Amino acid sequence: MINNFPLACSILLLGLLVFFSVPASCRSFLQPKVVKEEEQFRLLYSSLIIPDASSIPFNSEQWKRDIQIRRKMLFDLFHDAGITERNTLLKLLGTPEEMKEECDKWESWTYELGLQNGHYTFLNIGLKDGRPRSMRILQKYLDVVPQMMPEWTVKNEQWDELAEEYNRNFFIVGMPVKVNMYFSGKAEESNVLEPDGTIERVHCSEPFQFQYTPDGSKVRRFRMTYENATGTNGITKWQETDLRTDPRCLVSIRDYKNRFPSGCFVKFSSADWKADGPGPRRGIGRHSMIESLTRSYPLIGMSREKITALLGKGTKHESTMSEEEADPLIHDVEAYPLIFPFCGNSGYSVFELSYRQNRVVAYRIVNRNGMGGSSLESGPLFNLDEK
Repeated sequence: MINNFPLACSILLLGLLVFFSVPASCRSFLQPKVVKEEEQFRLLYSSLIIPDASSIPFNSEQWKRDIQIRRKMLFDLFHDAGITERNTLLKLLGTPEEMKEECDKWESWTYELGLQNGHYTFLNIGLKDGRPRSMRILQKYLDVVPQMMPEWTVKNEQWDELAEEYNRNFFIVGMPVKVNMYFSGKAEESNVLEPDGTIERVHCSEPFQFQYTPDGSKVRRFRMTYENATGTNGITKWQETDLRTDPRCLVSIRDYKNRFPSGCFVKFSSADWKADGPGPRRGIGRHSMIESLTRSYPLIGMSREKITALLGKGTKHESTMSEEEADPLIHDVEAYPLIFPFCGNSGYSVFELSYRQNRVVAYRIVNRNGMGGSSLESGPLFNLDEK
């Protein structure tokens, strides 16, 4: 018998050489897809208003029998279960794992949803005067809520990417016009001259331009106007895809109330950024200017001197050796406060810039928990009364 061991070793070695000769970016098909932890939490907290591939119709008997399947029923439960009073809630969902009386005649009912993202997860329903009024997702931890550090942005972002992101997160295409007015304010109708010389009739609410369906009931498409650091005006391509997979998804004001960006979209101003003074609302103005700042100015590659002229002097982040081993980009970081601690809340948000040889190589927004943290994380509160 011929010994095939040397041949097997040669084939294995050749395979390894081929694998590592392929660029990492081309090897993604060989690697399992990993959803970012931050994205996992966002999807979980949106389960009440956005269905996914695992969503199923609500079934009372299945709900009572199988805790692990409950999360898949949340979208249908929130929209069509017909929960209008205390007794109906008990009949459909059964007795909750926890019932508490809150202040001002509110009750808090909590139902287990099993382990989600590796953490204990619950549906919390708020009742007042015997009627269910709100729902939200809660997650509890054995220790404090972990800090979920966002990934660094390492390339300058484009305005078209922002328009796509707005549609992906807020489902603007297909949005009812009455909800759109809540989202962007009153949009004034006007004629716009296109680059090719034609005239488009649009509804404008800076920085958005909308076109409605022929019956005027929904947004047919939208785009965004902008101004670059050089003062050049521009406009994104039209976003025209309705991303809804269920006609009940994101069509009412109640669904949108907790999905809007923090603060309004504000054009970046160096003077306003630097003048954002102390107090409980310090940083709110800065937070609203981030989208404009990161797209109007090519921050990646900009010198520390130019950043200081633009944003003022940042606060040096002192990192430990173990932190730098886990994330080399935090070796030289300057931070700018966005949301400050106030009213006993010690949590805050910062805009961080990472430098190499005095030039920006990455940036991110970090939301930090307060000292001591908490063992409870709450998702957005969705009001059952609003339509």
